[in-house]
Amino acid sequence: MPHILKSRVRPAFTLLELLVTCIIMGVLLSFAAPTFFNLKRREQERQAKIHLITLRSQEEALRQETYNYAVCANTTACNTLFHLSIDMVGWDFSVVTPNATSFCAEADNPANSLTFSIRQNQAEPAAGGCP
Repeated sequence: MPHILKSRVRPAFTLLELLVTCIIMGVLLSFAAPTFFNLKRREQERQAKIHLITLRSQEEALRQETYNYAVCANTTACNTLFHLSIDMVGWDFSVVTPNATSFCAEADNPANSLTFSIRQNQAEPAAGGCP
């Protein structure tokens, strides 16, 4: 029996099919990327607000012990004073006390022009800085 040589043709993607696939993936990524970065920014804002609530609690505990509010000029000073471990890149936390009966804690992110603050009588942080 004679052998008939059959050429094996391997199916492959054409250049046009690959190009269309890349375009579709690019369009899908253009919708997904802004959503991802927005979620990341909102999570950082949420963490900053949680740290402000923690600072407020620490200030109130210190006031119970010393009858005064404390001041910390930056994140490192607040961590040292209240024995915390706030570590958020790009954010700076501080506490100011305009008088012996009040304080204002602030979280500032200059790169994104975001600032949140909380005072001794606030339950939740608000947008904007300390006066």
